[in-house]
Amino acid sequence: MNTSNHLLHLVTSMTKQEKRYFKLYASFYNKDKGNVCLQLFEIIDKERPQHEQDLHQAVKKKPYKHRIAALKNQLTELLLDSLASFHAAKQSSFQIRRLLTHAEILKNKGLYEHSKKLIARAEKKVRDTERNEFLVEIASRKRAILIRQVPDAFETHIDHLYQQAEADLSMILHTNHYLKLMDVMQVLATRYAANPVPEDREKLRSIAADPLLQNISPTSSFD
Repeated sequence: MNTSNHLLHLVTSMTKQEKRYFKLYASFYNKDKGNVCLQLFEIIDKERPQHEQDLHQAVKKKPYKHRIAALKNQLTELLLDSLASFHAAKQSSFQIRRLLTHAEILKNKGLYEHSKKLIARAEKKVRDTERNEFLVEIASRKRAILIRQVPDAFETHIDHLYQQAEADLSMILHTNHYLKLMDVMQVLATRYAANPVPEDREKLRSIAADPLLQNISPTSSFD
């Protein structure tokens, strides 16, 4: 699939609200040279070119026709940036990432106490929403500030930090194993329902016998 098709699919997947937001976003953040990214977006949104030659035909009278490849990449990045901004207030992962980015900026400016407050807010949201993939990064950011500040009772602080990090890593590994079991079991159960062969039944019974699933999927359910 060529770049034009990737870009077309991205544009056509956007809702009216996302497109409206992008136009405002592009108008504000991409003002150079007549905002050609916005012009290209509107052409793609209207013309919906299916192939590379269709897109070149649509822009053949535009002054930027000879740099269309670079503009497609710029437009794709701008679209993704606008979508990230649009959904930032709604999705916990965006909120967490924003807090951690702001915390990093503050840390780099030496504003450690303010940075720690944002990290704490991010960590609370991580634990409340179970977005545990951020826990390793949060531990790393806490460590970076501890190393720079070297507070009183540094040894106690750093020991607590690593104890918590080890507990979080153990929990993440535990969760990953559980998810793997559930994913494999779901696929096997679907396949077994369509074609009940003894091998799949035995695999299902073996997975269901895992201690993590003992309270969820009794082994007798596959008889």
